[in-house]
Amino acid sequence: FVICFLATTAAGATITTVNSHYTAAEVSRQLHDSEASVVMYHPNTAAAVLGATQMLPPGTVKHMISTHEAINSSDLSLSTLAADDGLAYPKNLQVDVASDVSVLPYSSGTTGAPKGVMLTNRSIVANLQQLSHPDLIFNNPFGVDITFAVIPLFHIYGMVTCLFLTLTTGSKCITFTKFDPHLYIKCLLKYKPTVLHTVPPILHFLVQTPQVQREVMASVQTIGSGAAPVGEALAQQVRSKFGDNIQFQEGYGMTELSPVSHVAPIGQFVAGSCGKLVPNTTCKLVHLETGDVLAPGDGEGELCIKGPQVMKGYFNNPEATASTIDDEGWLHTGDVARVNEDGNCFIVDRIKELIKVKGFQVAPAELEDVLRECPGVADAAVIGVPDSKAGEVPRAYIVKDTSNHSVTAEELQKFMAERVAAHKQLVGGVVFVEVIPKAMTGKILRKDLRDLAEL
Repeated sequence: FVICFLATTAAGATITTVNSHYTAAEVSRQLHDSEASVVMYHPNTAAAVLGATQMLPPGTVKHMISTHEAINSSDLSLSTLAADDGLAYPKNLQVDVASDVSVLPYSSGTTGAPKGVMLTNRSIVANLQQLSHPDLIFNNPFGVDITFAVIPLFHIYGMVTCLFLTLTTGSKCITFTKFDPHLYIKCLLKYKPTVLHTVPPILHFLVQTPQVQREVMASVQTIGSGAAPVGEALAQQVRSKFGDNIQFQEGYGMTELSPVSHVAPIGQFVAGSCGKLVPNTTCKLVHLETGDVLAPGDGEGELCIKGPQVMKGYFNNPEATASTIDDEGWLHTGDVARVNEDGNCFIVDRIKELIKVKGFQVAPAELEDVLRECPGVADAAVIGVPDSKAGEVPRAYIVKDTSNHSVTAEELQKFMAERVAAHKQLVGGVVFVEVIPKAMTGKILRKDLRDLAEL
């Protein structure tokens, strides 16, 4: 992956990374939308890739390159390309680092169809320089940092924060094709990482697995999480089991930001906060109803970002670009946030996920936090469902605790009635499910829940 990625960008071409778990139809849609003409694939993904190319008009994909042995006789292999005389490599390559698109990752699509995000060499390098600031990097006094990157490299977090940042800082990066519990524990003991880039579900695994004792995590100095908040309770559980010396470093970003705008400086972890602005970046909070710009400590508003890491726009989608980046260059994240006087940013919810009950805005994340405190609840997700009188009302999807299956919808309703305002009650009902649909990063896929509810 790394060789293919860097070679493509070095040749002046644009690379679009594809989720390795995609079906043939999903791969086909991205190939078509991105106008890709060359496909590099791993044999494990060959079935989906070949199926995808067959769905496209003939001649759309001009070359197929396998990272290992070629599946079809007409395909090339990476080893064959690496063994040539290099004459095909472009001479005097002219690349405009500010405007030429280097990487075209696709946004998650949790609030709409996936869109190609145009990132330039400059936007990515700018973000790497921002993240390399001394206040944000843990310097191992005993040698080179060893980073564990279990985040998929096709994901913007894995690509930039895990892979490219370790290369930028001269660290060693240990990558995984997927999270395998046994292998992960084995590698913790073998490689003794100092930095873990991870997500909350893996931290829960480490805390709850008896064979992961303190000595397994003895080398770990910093744990980074940027895909979903760790939370104070989980952070305390990790420190209680593995040592108070572990530093947590949360961040905030999105594909459209190359991807980071906020990171907690080393030693300044604040539970619930995604950190402070990275260098050479500004933000503002815009009141959702009045449009006024809010001062720190003055309430919640939409988080807007301006900086060199902001994307060029959405590929072949000027309408979506215009609705995301305004005329003054502010990128509207769609996230509701608050910022305290110390500059710590707290993400409250997403604008499109807010439930409007009789004109009152209800944040699903707030109700989910309360529901998870109820005995017998292992996990929870809340969405808004249509209501003839209120417009929308909250509905909860609940995963029962395996050790306590006795919790009922009535008990949950009573539990909530004692803890939240009337307009926040679960008027839309309670639905028990086996699992809450989530992205690889741990984010709740509310779109899937809406599909389940046939909304």
